[in-house]
Amino acid sequence: MAPGHVNGRRAIDIDLATSQPWRAGFSEISPAARLAFAKQVLCGLAIIAGSVMIAYGLNPENSALQAMFEFVKIGVPPLVTLLVTFYFPIKK
Repeated sequence: MAPGHVNGRRAIDIDLATSQPWRAGFSEISPAARLAFAKQVLCGLAIIAGSVMIAYGLNPENSALQAMFEFVKIGVPPLVTLLVTFYFPIKK
């Protein structure tokens, strides 16, 4: 075992856990896992929005599809913008 490690944890991690007890039960999420999650959410939003738009295009007289289309039209762009800017920032 490397110096400064206790039961596989670094001494600094143990110090953080004791000084911030609320953090002791949490584990860190890797950037790759965050990216995979963002891709899954964006893919899910694309599938839902696409299916609503196709259904509305096939039957525009349906009032339920009209309401869903309006919700997608108003709600999806801000969500996509938020996800893209948070998970895929422009690095300079």
